Amino acid sequence: MLSDGLSCAKVGHWLLMDGDTVRGHREHYLLSVTVCPSVVGVVEWVAWEFGVRHTPSGMASPLGRMGHAHKRPVKVPGKADPQDQREFVQKYERTKTFLWEHDRTYFLDGVHPLHNSMMVKGWVKRGRIVHLTTNTGRSRVNITGALQVATGRVVAV
Repeated sequence: MLSDGLSCAKVGHWLLMDGDTVRGHREHYLLSVTVCPSVVGVVEWVAWEFGVRHTPSGMASPLGRMGHAHKRPVKVPGKADPQDQREFVQKYERTKTFLWEHDRTYFLDGVHPLHNSMMVKGWVKRGRIVHLTTNTGRSRVNITGALQVATGRVVAV
């Protein structure tokens, strides 16, 4: 009914409750499906959506009571393929059997400072896990690093 443009007071009349109760239920629902990085963002959204202004400290307590927590999303690798990883480990284990005692194994990787998504906390429903897909774009400096497996020595180029 609200999505059809009816006011909270009219919906409340049909549901036999007052408009403030309907508004509270709607606010609770909308906050349960929305991720907001700061309580200030929630305050602004509530003011815009409902015309009610709260202070950030005044909004944090109700968010907690409604089951929200301020936490980071879980990073999900953008390109990880579990099958490819298993195959790599198998090939690596086979290759190690052919090494001489003086041979060294290095793992190389490019490092790209500030090239990935920045994780920030946001208000989300407790128990809900928010995934942040990492990006694959590059900007800034490219650094190639090598890890010598046996000694743990790191070399940067």
